[in-house]
Amino acid sequence: MAKLFQITLPDGMSELKLDSQGRATVQYSVQNVSARPIDARAILVALPQSNPPDSNHPVQKGWIKIVGSTDQKFDTGKGGTYTVNIAVPPRSPAGTYSYRLDVVSINKPDEGDVSAPLKFTVAPPAVKPVNWKLIAIIAAAVLCVGGLLTWVLLKHSSTTTTPTATNVTVPANLVNMNLSDADKAIHSAGLQLGAINGDGTIVISTNPASGTSVASGSSVDITTQATVNCRARPCRFVGEAARLQVKNAATLKR
Repeated sequence: MAKLFQITLPDGMSELKLDSQGRATVQYSVQNVSARPIDARAILVALPQSNPPDSNHPVQKGWIKIVGSTDQKFDTGKGGTYTVNIAVPPRSPAGTYSYRLDVVSINKPDEGDVSAPLKFTVAPPAVKPVNWKLIAIIAAAVLCVGGLLTWVLLKHSSTTTTPTATNVTVPANLVNMNLSDADKAIHSAGLQLGAINGDGTIVISTNPASGTSVASGSSVDITTQATVNCRARPCRFVGEAARLQVKNAATLKR
């Protein structure tokens, strides 16, 4: 039986239902049933009680709060109200929690009365349904893009691949040929004349040698006999100078 305060909940409420945002509000009616005016203080108490208090309880975490001042003056036979708000943060642990509201004398905190327990339930976070249709569309798009990129890369690779060089054989019997005839034979085989060593008109050796397999377009160096001008020092003709030696050999041949 109440000694100082009669504390009641609307319609004997025992459980609060949180809204979609995890919030709820409840109003307590408090009546001074003593024979004297009392300066009162409202206190939220976590249930079940423990010592030390459970730090994970919504009361300790501040999810449950008294709106406005906790202190009120109640004249004899008069009443008042306390409003309590509950706000559960998103993604909070699921569970059912209980608490109560105590109203005590400020001058004598060990004197007062308690409300009936009130509980509320925090539901597990809602699991969004898997949108398999969207996943299928995304997967198909990825496959299409991947296939297109692969086709482009393969096409680019096929158009930029360097053709494999064809091997040809250095013509036979170049040795003892006139320099101009050797030059013609080299070009006919798909090769090109490289350097000419010596200032004679008759081929005495080649590098690579006749019959050697080489890549098409390779150069063939020729060595001719040396005349008086090249005996004192090495004579080597390349480029336009080599072409001039071939032209002179053709003239002498006639």
